[in-house]
Amino acid sequence: MARRFDIVDGPSKWNFAVSLFDGGSRGRRVVSFALKSSDSQTPFPLCFLINGAEREDGSGENWLFKGYSCSDAAKMVCAGRGFFSLQTRKGRIELEDSK
Repeated sequence: MARRFDIVDGPSKWNFAVSLFDGGSRGRRVVSFALKSSDSQTPFPLCFLINGAEREDGSGENWLFKGYSCSDAAKMVCAGRGFFSLQTRKGRIELEDSK
């Protein structure tokens, strides 16, 4: 079952692009999203590795992305996908429950 969150703040255009293209199997660039769930007013951070992105429209500012998150504290890896606007730095993300 997937969990959905609003992205209330995210990376700059540069950091978003670098996270996709820089690094190999080691030394990957991580972006940080500030997320808010429907049951909480306080945003919380999510570290995310972007593995793929495609243009959502012709503006070059709106992107569909996929990748995975990793929480060191919980030792969890969750696959995720979402929408992100580089102009507003807002969007949404859907995270799969870890197995």
